This record gives sequence, structure tokens and C-alpha cells, in this order.
Amino acid sequence: MKVFAVAMQKGGVGKTTVAMNVAVILADRGHRVLIVDADPQHCQSDAFGINPPDEKTLCEVLLEGLPISGAAIRVRGLDLVPGSRRLISAEKILGEEPDGNFRLRTALAGVKSLYDFAFIDCPPNLGRLTTNALVAADVPLVPVQTEQAAANAFRDFYETYGKIKTHLNPNLQPPVIIPSMYQGTTTLMREILQILEGNPMKLEVLTPIRRTIKISEAFSRGVPVYDYDREASGPFESIAERIAR
Repeated sequence: MKVFAVAMQKGGVGKTTVAMNVAVILADRGHRVLIVDADPQHCQSDAFGINPPDEKTLCEVLLEGLPISGAAIRVRGLDLVPGSRRLISAEKILGEEPDGNFRLRTALAGVKSLYDFAFIDCPPNLGRLTTNALVAADVPLVPVQTEQAAANAFRDFYETYGKIKTHLNPNLQPPVIIPSMYQGTTTLMREILQILEGNPMKLEVLTPIRRTIKISEAFSRGVPVYDYDREASGPFESIAERIAR
């Protein structure tokens, strides 16, 4: 099982959309896929039309040792471990535990043989839940909106990545950048894309996800873009193909 942490501390850059659509495409192509909703706002669960249950969520996995298999819900050809508001308190509790950074990695180790790919949808911060995701991950997938503020924020993310690789997860591979909300007609966005593609760390930059109302419409209807508009899903299909190689 290859584990991807879909992470970036800036909100609204497309983490949930990337995780949902890439996962659905891979599942449709016959792969066994797991999504873990690690965001207290449970946006990933909402995107699939799942109301977080009172129990058996990621919170119980992290704090009570509930197996992933005991929390996973089958939806749209894949398994989803829902998030919940209770993850807010989990963030603090994990910070007080000796193994608090490793709980998610331990849980995922128990289902390693059951899935080909796992995607962890992270909260928009660099707190304990995101740390858990990066410690558990093989590769960070980092949506970066093609605007200056998001490009600047990526520098902070990369610094955090370096610390986690050095101290907690030496096997963590370099981040893969996914430019998001891109409009090629905008001079500034073209310039930001060029900056990302020419990053001094030589990080891989994938196909930009273009800004389109179809993505928002699909999200509001609780369906993947892949099901709603195949033309708009093109970038997600490219990402899925890259991951499946």
C-alpha cells in the first residue's frame, strides 16, 4: 500500500477535491483505495455525503485503538474513514502522548495488505494531525493555489516536511506539487506556475488543475468531478495515472 498525505496549511487550495477525485478514478480502474478524513471539519466525509457518526471515526482510531477496518465506510467503490469535530480535542491529546505522532502510521500498518493506495486528507494547518499524516505517508501531495500567498505558504510546508523527514519519517519522499485553481489567461497565475515549475528544490510539479465552475458544482452535489464532467476531470485523471505508474 502506498500512502499519500494530501496536505497544505493554507485552506481552500483543493486538498479535499484532489483526494476525492484521484481516489475515485483509481478505484474505478480496479485499485483498492482508502481515504482517511483527518480534518476536524470533515470536508471529505461531507463531499461523499457521509454524516460523521457518533463513534467509529478517525478520532476513535487515533485515541482508542479502533482498527481502520472498524471505522471504514464503503462509498463509491472505495473505503472512507470519516473525520469528525472530535478531532479538535484529539489534536491536544495526541500532543501529550509519547507515541502521539505515530498513531495513524500504526493504524494503517494493520490494513497494509488490504489496499493499493491510501489518501489522507489533512486539515489546513501544520498541527499534530498533519504530522501524523506525514509520518504515516510515503509521499506528500501538495495542492498549491496559483497565487502568491499560497506559493509563499509552501515554503513553510517544505520546512515542516524537512523536519519530519529528519526526525520522524526518514522514508518520506519529496513533496509533489499540484498547482490548483489555475487560469492560464491570467498573467500573474502564469508567472506563479513558472515559479512553481522552476522551484529550486527540483520538486515534481504535476498537471495544473484549472479553475472551473464544474468542480464546485460537483462538490455541492456530493459527487466526484469524474462523475459529473469528464472534461473537467482531466487533470485528476493525469494525477491518477502518475500515481498508478
